[in-house]
Amino acid sequence: MSKKLFAILALILLASLALSACAQATVAPTTAPATEAPNTVPATAMPAATAVPAQALTMGALWLDASEFYTGVKAGIVAEAPKVGINLTLLDSNSNGDVSTEADQLQTLIGIKASAIIISAVSTTSSVALIKQAHDAGIPVICYNSCINTDDAQKYVYVYVTGDQHQQGVDVGKAMGEYFVAAGITAPKIGVVGCEQYGVCQDRIKGFTEEMAKLVPGAKIVDDQQALEVDKAAEVATNMLTAHPDLAGFYCEAGNMIQGAAVAIQQGNLVGKVVVFGHDISPATAKLVIDGKIVKYINAMIAEDFGKTSFDLALQAIQGKPSPGLIYNMDPVEFFSTSPDKAQQWLNTHQ
Repeated sequence: MSKKLFAILALILLASLALSACAQATVAPTTAPATEAPNTVPATAMPAATAVPAQALTMGALWLDASEFYTGVKAGIVAEAPKVGINLTLLDSNSNGDVSTEADQLQTLIGIKASAIIISAVSTTSSVALIKQAHDAGIPVICYNSCINTDDAQKYVYVYVTGDQHQQGVDVGKAMGEYFVAAGITAPKIGVVGCEQYGVCQDRIKGFTEEMAKLVPGAKIVDDQQALEVDKAAEVATNMLTAHPDLAGFYCEAGNMIQGAAVAIQQGNLVGKVVVFGHDISPATAKLVIDGKIVKYINAMIAEDFGKTSFDLALQAIQGKPSPGLIYNMDPVEFFSTSPDKAQQWLNTHQ
């Protein structure tokens, strides 16, 4: 064979190999490799919220205070994102119940064009302007726990994840009323440690007082003060116990208030004499209801479920799916000191 003919054949062979390599690089295999996990779920079989390509998103999340409830909401968001293929950057901040702080935080999220904003709003009225601004900028707003007034929320909020706060108050009133009836206490004096600057707490105490009046007509609320943080709640509860040494119990409208009231009772050597009923489960309040000497009952919306659900709905909004309706109600869970195993089971997964 001549050198010239050999060179031509070599060039043809090289060209053929190159074409073969290109074909192998661009054509996807028709079957999964033998090493692929046998239980892999195809994307088409996944729920709607998970049937999205892996992507990076930046969302904002605003908390009302530093209580463990909001720590749980954040945990629910952060845990849910990778499950649905999202590489999430969560820009979270605490408004501390201050409208101007919340406005600054929202303005920042609007300025960076966050993909969505998940918020427990400070005010039904003062929070409207910045939420409207976010909506007008094309940023979906998902309320949870607290929101703006219904008329404005219908226009500017994608969905409000909440529960029937009035009914939750009724449930606590029922539990406390039945406790006093069983103990033969017909005219208990009650102190309220609350958060009634927020609409949700206003709804809670309304339901509570209505139900208590039915079960224990002689019951009387002798003091009602706000205290958002544990230390302040302990101070407020201590002052109530000093002013009313015959106080029978506390109604606490959120978890920090439960902790603070329990501290006041312990420091006042009143364990076994004054009881606590209220809202919100956390590792600290779960331990108190398991112990059962002070805290007798907790009615709680599970914080992680709020986070998970709020994130899933935010993702639907980003995908352009229609709102499921303004109100998305979640069911509360009841924890009784007489059935401590339920609170213990919760605590085992939330240490």
